[in-house]
Amino acid sequence: RARRDPTLRGKVFRADIRRIPLALLFDRVVNLFTSFGYFQDEDDNRRGFNALARHVDRGGVLILDHMNAGRIRRTLVPESVSHREEYRIVQQRRIDGRRVRKRIELTRITDGRQWNFYEDVRMYDPVEMIEMARNAGFTGVTLHGSFDGEPYEADSERMILRAVRS
Repeated sequence: RARRDPTLRGKVFRADIRRIPLALLFDRVVNLFTSFGYFQDEDDNRRGFNALARHVDRGGVLILDHMNAGRIRRTLVPESVSHREEYRIVQQRRIDGRRVRKRIELTRITDGRQWNFYEDVRMYDPVEMIEMARNAGFTGVTLHGSFDGEPYEADSERMILRAVRS
């Protein structure tokens, strides 16, 4: 859409999180919906985090939304089946060390055509997330359990990091 909409030209870009091609600083950098932790190599995940951090101006805030690893470990549903419109969706999940691996099988009911998708993401415990933020130069690091700002607890749905650039 950004390529077709002239009002978005220069405002939207796509890049590898480890090498963000901008020389800009922002008051806020936001990373939502567990879109962090997908690299197999932990050094690559840290490079991605540090690249985000480099674009937060002094006094600015980084918000990083991630799954609550402890809750996932306790409540993971190994398999679920659902239907949406003309599709059958089978999701198979498993924990493998510090990673959650998911296979999604999408079948179009009308003709049996099938697609498979895979997710494989690193789970971070609260101490690891806070340490990563502090190592990247943030202070005022807090964790929240929801977008409403509720305190982070063992059973919180999310783990949302809020860190202020010093």
